[in-house]
Amino acid sequence: MKKELTSLAIITMLFGLAGCNGSQSGADGPLAAWIEKDITSISIVHYLCGSPVQWTIENEELDELMNWAFELKCRPLQCENGQTPGDSNGGEFYSFSPAEGGCPEFSYVINGPGQYYLLAEGNWYSVVNPSKPPVTEPHGEKLTLEKVKELARHGETLSWKHFAQYDYKDIGSGLYIYRYDIDENYYLVIGGGNTLTIPAYIRLVLNTDNSKFIDIRTENIDDFINNPVAEPVALSSPLDGVTMTVTEASDTAITVRITNDTEREIQCGEDFCLKKLEEDTGTWKALDAVIDNAAFKSIAYWIPGDSPREMEIAVEWLYGKLQPGRYCITKTITDFRGTGDYTNYTFSAEFCIEE
Repeated sequence: MKKELTSLAIITMLFGLAGCNGSQSGADGPLAAWIEKDITSISIVHYLCGSPVQWTIENEELDELMNWAFELKCRPLQCENGQTPGDSNGGEFYSFSPAEGGCPEFSYVINGPGQYYLLAEGNWYSVVNPSKPPVTEPHGEKLTLEKVKELARHGETLSWKHFAQYDYKDIGSGLYIYRYDIDENYYLVIGGGNTLTIPAYIRLVLNTDNSKFIDIRTENIDDFINNPVAEPVALSSPLDGVTMTVTEASDTAITVRITNDTEREIQCGEDFCLKKLEEDTGTWKALDAVIDNAAFKSIAYWIPGDSPREMEIAVEWLYGKLQPGRYCITKTITDFRGTGDYTNYTFSAEFCIEE
């Protein structure tokens, strides 16, 4: 990011470094003078993967940004010269420049998960309650299917920076997930833990069925367009108000999250089954167990309506290490109404094991 901050200095006038003790926020925080001004508009520059976008906000969007800034909790940060958050390689940051003269400018730096920093009037701060600024970034160019085919030629080197110029919607919650609408048939989605590392996936998705997709870095786009992946069984939720999703996956274990948004008494056991998608036929095939006479413990886990349950499920003991590909886990979830009075439902959720 060092080179980017040097360029940004022309716009934002970055000052020298100073530090102090204590935590600050609101009227006592580093942005107090900025908040107290009668500001009518703010110029924003956003750098992501080295590509700057500049625009101006006012009215309701300006009010929302000011409320966000006022609520930031910051802790002064002492740094050696050349070792500030702005000297890190990569990353993203925002520069905010109020239109009214004399009102201080500030920059918001994101170097990765949990690494959010503020630069205000020459002082660096670490942000205790980080979140992304509530601003909508304009993008001029719409992503097309032909552009996707061109970008796919980068193969596994394809990254966030290749899409910086295209219009997207940030649909992530805790993760970075950007959606790029292409046409009535397809959209593209990029996801990952942060924008500094290789994306976890870059998928071309069928608009009419989001369970049908390919990763454009490793799979053939024309083959997908001519013959989309056949009917998957993933994301099946047969009981209204109850869902199961995969939140983490590795070649030895996966984590599922079961949510009960009803007043029913919902429970599940330790049983599970895995299937893998056969890419050449587009069908799901149950995995073969690596041990004979496998059995699960007879135990019931309650899933109350106010507390989703996350379960880490070891899979290596039953199936061995999972090879790269698309998988589906199925579990039995029970609507328990009383002794001898219950209904079992089969829930399923899809996940991927990357190369």
